[in-house]
Amino acid sequence: MGCPFPPQVHHGRGAGILGNIELLREVSAVMTAEYGDLSFSAKMRLGVERPDEWRDALAVLNTMPLRHVTVHPRTARQQYSGDLFMDEFAMVLGASAHPVIYNGDIVSPEQIDEVMSAYPCVAGVMIGRGLFSRPSIVEEWRNGVEWDLDKKMEAFVRLHNSIYSHYCDTLCGDVQILGKMKPFWEYMAPNVDRKAYKDIKKASSLRKYDDAVGRCMRINH
Repeated sequence: MGCPFPPQVHHGRGAGILGNIELLREVSAVMTAEYGDLSFSAKMRLGVERPDEWRDALAVLNTMPLRHVTVHPRTARQQYSGDLFMDEFAMVLGASAHPVIYNGDIVSPEQIDEVMSAYPCVAGVMIGRGLFSRPSIVEEWRNGVEWDLDKKMEAFVRLHNSIYSHYCDTLCGDVQILGKMKPFWEYMAPNVDRKAYKDIKKASSLRKYDDAVGRCMRINH
């Protein structure tokens, strides 16, 4: 049974570079010697197999000219599920020579506040997949006002239409475009009509996709 790592990890890229300390040292030397006029940042997991593998890698990252380090407190093996190792994250905060930004499972404004409150030294919060399911999350957090479902849906539709338009302009054919757009709806699945969601996932052409999305929007308004 193969381990559930993305392909780049198997080839020493992505989180896989955490175990290649010599390569990290080489990267650090090149950054300092040849690219002093550029600004860099790093994003990392805690490890590949274990959540304590970050220690040697962070020692090298501390020598790099970085503006900040973003940390997702899981291992590569976990991908996007399983426990968050927040004790290890706290240790990274204490050991990093650079500002640390938190990343992982932020899907509501309340969770932003929870992270900022629990870790006052954190330099910020990076939101990834949570923005797809709730594009309004940052504005809600800044204003301290939660939007109702209709307003959240309107923000989601605007994001959807912008991405859809981009793919229609840059990709070729229904198959390619649908391959990009269908996974987008997985983030919004809990908030949309189940039948309409299934129709979107089953759409075999852009015409059928547009019809299913149109029904979904009408049902949810």
